[in-house]
Amino acid sequence: MSASGVSIELTEGQLREIRAALAREEHPPLPLDISDADLERAASGAQLAGDSESTISASLVRGLLVLNAFQRGSLARSVSEVAKELRLARGSVQIYIRTLVALGFLVPVSNGRMYRRPQQKPPPS
Repeated sequence: MSASGVSIELTEGQLREIRAALAREEHPPLPLDISDADLERAASGAQLAGDSESTISASLVRGLLVLNAFQRGSLARSVSEVAKELRLARGSVQIYIRTLVALGFLVPVSNGRMYRRPQQKPPPS
């Protein structure tokens, strides 16, 4: 539950609908331009540059950084590679990747030890 007391719970059916919708859509690159300094501030719960709110979600920032790590080329990447690149705990990166796989933003390859972005589908004719 958030600090405001609001929580959202999705049914299994709603999750299936979200996954199906994501599978139908193309996944354009995210325009993430978050500096190392911003990541350190986010991890400490401080304000990001240009952020007018007093607090931000450090976990969301880290999850977006993990997703963005898979946009630097179409090659599959391992949990360890991403964790090392982002200087995050391997276990945390594994959880972010499992979540991104469950939502359709990443797909496992190589017996589930590597991950990549889904192939973009050609536009309908």
